Amino acid sequence: MSKFNPLYTIIVTVIGGRYFAHNPDAKLYVECRFTDDVLSTISPDSNSILSTDKVEQVSFPIWDTELAWEVDQKTLHTLRSQWAHLKLQCFSVNSNGGSEL
Repeated sequence: MSKFNPLYTIIVTVIGGRYFAHNPDAKLYVECRFTDDVLSTISPDSNSILSTDKVEQVSFPIWDTELAWEVDQKTLHTLRSQWAHLKLQCFSVNSNGGSEL
């Protein structure tokens, strides 16, 4: 008899930003990860770093996207018991490939 192991979804919604410097030669994206690589140590096959699509670097960029992790009950319990934190970073990528925070 197989036991069904339900999956839970952790969702981060990235809507938009404010007061960015306008740079027509650059694009912005947001990267989201659990701090201290908690998720990768618990579940090594999961993608612990997720990122948005790149958008134009304007004063008020709009991503309007969701980043989601699917975890099992044991992983969710571990994340909650360790008070795992999420870290969001915004990067600016120039047309020549260089990036800056």
